[in-house]
Amino acid sequence: SFGPMSARLAQAHLACGFLNCYGTKLAKDHAGKWKTTGNMTEAAIKVAAAKGGLWDDGVGAEDLCARHPRSADLEVPFTSARKMMATIHTVPADGRLSTLQMPDRTSLVAIVKGAPDRLLPRVRTVLANPGGEPGVGGSSLMVSAAEMTEAERALIDRRNGELASRALRSLLVAVCPLSDEDEQTLRNCGDADARLGVVLNSPRLCFLSLWGIFDPPRAAVPGCVQECHEAGIRVVMITGDQRPTAMAIAQMVGIIEPGRD
Repeated sequence: SFGPMSARLAQAHLACGFLNCYGTKLAKDHAGKWKTTGNMTEAAIKVAAAKGGLWDDGVGAEDLCARHPRSADLEVPFTSARKMMATIHTVPADGRLSTLQMPDRTSLVAIVKGAPDRLLPRVRTVLANPGGEPGVGGSSLMVSAAEMTEAERALIDRRNGELASRALRSLLVAVCPLSDEDEQTLRNCGDADARLGVVLNSPRLCFLSLWGIFDPPRAAVPGCVQECHEAGIRVVMITGDQRPTAMAIAQMVGIIEPGRD
């Protein structure tokens, strides 16, 4: 069931996803058809955010961006080597970002999204209720108030594997509260990799959400792969997806037989 707890989680996921995917836009063209510009993986997140009421030109999204302006000079852009990116946003004096409540002395928050196999090992905490017990409760989701247990880490890893086995591209999103001192450390870093290291090494890096995104192969691909096989041509797929996702897609289009490694 989708109760108040799930609603608060959904609001937090969509707000942070919207802020992090600022470079991808969703709008209607002159013919009234929905079009996206930018990164297609981010487009899926922006569509989900729009379904939750956060439109690029909507009042809710404008208010969100006004409350949490992005520090472009502190950003860590995505690269194929990093397999993740981070945006840095202002946190107002009340410590709130949508339904998230940041710890005391938080002035900025890093929103990190990336490959689960790269990001999950670095996550140290989970959301907690206002009383400090693991879980969620009250009107806020408390960030970085409870350490992630090995059982919780294993559960997230298992869910990631389930998404991958269904040929879904998975993204893990985490948030990291930052103090004024952390901001100064970031500004003293020599490059984006050093800034990312500050965030990933923080004991307050907190798991937020795991996304499964379906990017279906073109309809003609299975037939083309079959023709190549019949002609004796070996088909090789080059992808940035994690291995289980790549295996599932390869089976879907006929590059490898089901059940083969």
